[in-house]
Amino acid sequence: ALPFASQVEAGNVLIVRASWTDTYLDEAGLFPNSDYKDQIDATSRGFSQLTLIQNAEVAAAPMVFNFS
Repeated sequence: ALPFASQVEAGNVLIVRASWTDTYLDEAGLFPNSDYKDQIDATSRGFSQLTLIQNAEVAAAPMVFNFS
């Protein structure tokens, strides 16, 4: 999850405000010591896959996660 966390800290990740956002951010704030790790594990794996995209235009765009 460290590569994703680095991008969050750099301000390169936007999260859409939704009914699940507070729960997600609570889990993220406690990771890796939280009781539940599934959302952050899935996010970091998805982020890793997205960073494999070779198209510079897509890779350079800010990532917005919208799970609504």
